[in-house]
Amino acid sequence: MGKFKVFFEELQPAFVDEIVINLVPRKFSKDTDIIKIDHGAKYVYFITKGEVTICSTDAIEKYLKLGENSYFGEHLIFFNLKSSNAFRAVEGEVECMCIPKKKFQELCEEFPESAKILKTRAYLRRKHFR
Repeated sequence: MGKFKVFFEELQPAFVDEIVINLVPRKFSKDTDIIKIDHGAKYVYFITKGEVTICSTDAIEKYLKLGENSYFGEHLIFFNLKSSNAFRAVEGEVECMCIPKKKFQELCEEFPESAKILKTRAYLRRKHFR
């Protein structure tokens, strides 16, 4: 998972191993909302192909693009939030490796040191996404 170094750096090796073991692939077609406005995240998403645009419901207002090797969804899970923006596959198909919310939460309970690091990062990223 060297491509996602920003996510995994400073985390406990056993935590990283468990995340990787539990990843599942997901594909999203063009113009598909991966996370809808007023919905929470079902996964933590690691983008392996394509771009995800953080935008308004109608995709007219485009706020930020997340490209390959980016990740998202963790801030919604950590803080039990519903998204105020859509995370959408605007430009074309998007492929992600994902860890389900429930499994991610279980691993964070099992590895509190790693969870604390990720939660701090998630807070800072959330401020950036706003």
